[in-house]
Amino acid sequence: VHIAAAFNVPVFGIYVNYNTDEMIWTPYNTAFETVITKEPTLHNITFREVEQKLKLFLEKQLNIYSNE
Repeated sequence: VHIAAAFNVPVFGIYVNYNTDEMIWTPYNTAFETVITKEPTLHNITFREVEQKLKLFLEKQLNIYSNE
């Protein structure tokens, strides 16, 4: 995440955000999208949820790059 942000590369992440109110893994000044669970594992995140967010993220990023 940090290396991608250093080179301004968009980041898609899947995280466990358990027992904290902070989201410490977001990249600085870089496009990103995340799927986050408040559970201690990733088991409750569905493939469909990840697929939908990733699809929207990629469409947005491809649209940005095609307009440059």
